[in-house]
Amino acid sequence: MPATGGGDRARRASAGDAGRHDHVAGLDQTTRSRVASRPSLRHGETMNYQNELQRLGGVTRATADAFAPLDPFAIRQLERRIGFELPGDYRDFLARLGGGLNFKEEVASEPLRDRPEYLHAADTEIANARFAGSIVATFFGADERLPDRLGFDWALRNYQGRLPDRSLPVATDGAGNLVCLIDARDRTPGFYWWDHEHEWDERDYREETGRAMPAEAKYQNVYFIAESFSRFLQRAFVFVDE
Repeated sequence: MPATGGGDRARRASAGDAGRHDHVAGLDQTTRSRVASRPSLRHGETMNYQNELQRLGGVTRATADAFAPLDPFAIRQLERRIGFELPGDYRDFLARLGGGLNFKEEVASEPLRDRPEYLHAADTEIANARFAGSIVATFFGADERLPDRLGFDWALRNYQGRLPDRSLPVATDGAGNLVCLIDARDRTPGFYWWDHEHEWDERDYREETGRAMPAEAKYQNVYFIAESFSRFLQRAFVFVDE
């Protein structure tokens, strides 16, 4: 799986062991006490993504050029391509800042739960993975000055058929894992981690189990983070690797 940006940050975040797939391996209670403060989550609370970006230290372009906001036409084109409307706060983020962005600090994100959205039945003898989160290295964008692998077009082509239906890659950790916006009708719409190390294709599944891969098994490596872009950022924090 190709890596996109993040460099040493992503490599430090990819530690794990056979028993637990934990990309943010250093996040024990001692380390958590030293990261930037994270507000408690309250049901129904609306967070302002601009305040959250400021709390996390801000963002900068991944390339040596100016920010490139997406105009309304480009956003509508993207929405037509993926088949659904973007959430208002993420739409505003793209309209104000564009993509191809890195955090200035080393920012990590955890899923709400470390268990995937789809669990394999015991009789398949397939172990259910765990994922504790990773570094948010680079946000995808849509302007022609970005390298191909930082663009929505490349991400949508590269991950076509590999992600659940109605998915948009939003950010990468630089080591193959993605933050995706998923608008599936049978799931909570929102932002999810997609763990590339536990990706299965249909041929692998049939060889392993002797049966066809169910469509919902695409969620075996997908982990819910938050229902909005603001709350996705609210769950993120500055990572201190000690």
